[in-house]
Amino acid sequence: MNQEKVGFFRRLGIAVARPKEYGKLANKSVGNTIGTFFVISLVETILLMILVVLLVNAAIAVVDNMIPSIPDFSITDGQLSINNSEPIRQLDEQSQTLIIVDTDITLNEVQDKYAEDVFKVMGYMAITKDGMIIKQETATQTQYFEEFGIDFNKEQAVDFYESYIKGTFKTAFIITVFLFMIFGIFIGKLLGGIIFGVFGLLIASMQNKRLSFGKLFNIAMYATVTTTLMFIFGGFIFVFFPVWTGIKLVIISLYIIFAIKHIPSDDDNNVIEQKIE
Repeated sequence: MNQEKVGFFRRLGIAVARPKEYGKLANKSVGNTIGTFFVISLVETILLMILVVLLVNAAIAVVDNMIPSIPDFSITDGQLSINNSEPIRQLDEQSQTLIIVDTDITLNEVQDKYAEDVFKVMGYMAITKDGMIIKQETATQTQYFEEFGIDFNKEQAVDFYESYIKGTFKTAFIITVFLFMIFGIFIGKLLGGIIFGVFGLLIASMQNKRLSFGKLFNIAMYATVTTTLMFIFGGFIFVFFPVWTGIKLVIISLYIIFAIKHIPSDDDNNVIEQKIE
């Protein structure tokens, strides 16, 4: 039998609003369905990447605003010197993290000089003349400046940030995230189609219908369109909604159950084809 031609947007319309007509989608080739969902994955990725770029730009803007307030400094032979001779001690109220900048002491002297402070907070970051230490609860990270193996100052650090972090690194990061995201989303949809296709086999068996796995795979793939659109047009807020995964599974399952109910069995199609012949 000749398959009815169904355009891309009409397929999406049927997938969302006309589960009774899923037979038109089930009869498409698996390759056609995979191509359709690669396009959907691409659109979804592009929209997600807009959020990623906005977040990256927001982080860069924060750093840009901080740079003018950073005092002139230089690291020579593993020793930090700052033109501001007064130690800096500041508590971040939100994270309860104490920030200390004191180039008159070494890392080994932090807990001795600031003992009354560092044991009262959740964590602290200390920058001394020979390195920096970050302590959060039971985790401690230590970095000695001599391990850098190079001498540099604020001007050189800012130039590196402007040229590489805001330029090459930002571009490479965005491209890498895009590639991982597009293939991750696409492969995730294919795996979901296979898993829900198996679920469709069970539902078809319960309804005493014989349907090829290719048809059930197509049904399962298109059954995810509604939740994908909800996710996209909901501004991706559903990712923060604790029960979203459960709701999504229920919606997809209901589409599959309803679609299979209104699709003729392969045996019925064979009978119709024989009568036409």
